[in-house]
Amino acid sequence: MIELERECVLVLMRQVSEYMWREVNLGGNEGCQMSSEKSIKKLKVVMNLLLILVRTNLTVLTSINNNNINNDLIYNSMDWLIKWYIFNSVDNSTELSPSIHLMKRISKLVLGFFNKIRKDPLICKLALRSLISIYQ
Repeated sequence: MIELERECVLVLMRQVSEYMWREVNLGGNEGCQMSSEKSIKKLKVVMNLLLILVRTNLTVLTSINNNNINNDLIYNSMDWLIKWYIFNSVDNSTELSPSIHLMKRISKLVLGFFNKIRKDPLICKLALRSLISIYQ
């Protein structure tokens, strides 16, 4: 377990989720099949950053006071992660290209992150708000 301070976890969560949504938004299997070497490098960066985030002690997030700035930061991060997972998750592809392989690993890491934070009522509330906004 990696121990980071709350602010560091918040910044890491925000930066990783924003980068994923803006730079590694390939569109699932079809997008991966047409990905370039540049995309594969970006996927590797995301995977390594997600590994750090998933291995971090996220209980520091539960100590967040009801601070609107932090809540907005968490909401935006969860919004980007949820959207990325919905539109890019690769779980059942049988193709074994390097980009599909990386997307499968990243999808599992994002799902692992969701499982890890599900015990936190504040983060779950913000994640639900994000889900509702996606489907409205």
